[in-house]
Amino acid sequence: MIRGILPSNRAQARRLTRRAKSFVLIDKELYKRSPSGVLQRCSPIPEGKELIHDIHAGICSHHAAPRTLVGNAFRQGFY
Repeated sequence: MIRGILPSNRAQARRLTRRAKSFVLIDKELYKRSPSGVLQRCSPIPEGKELIHDIHAGICSHHAAPRTLVGNAFRQGFY
């Protein structure tokens, strides 16, 4: 959906509407509701890469597999 306009394809429009229910805007920040109901802040790709880098090479030096690093970011409330 761009600028409030749903796709003309009915199936795509229904899919988009269903997926949109998982997201919410709070103070101009986009959040995604996890299956457990916890709100996770959506971060842009450059910010997400920086976050993963900080987890991997930061003060805590958590040198784990990429999947584990992403899981840690999710648990900290980022999406």
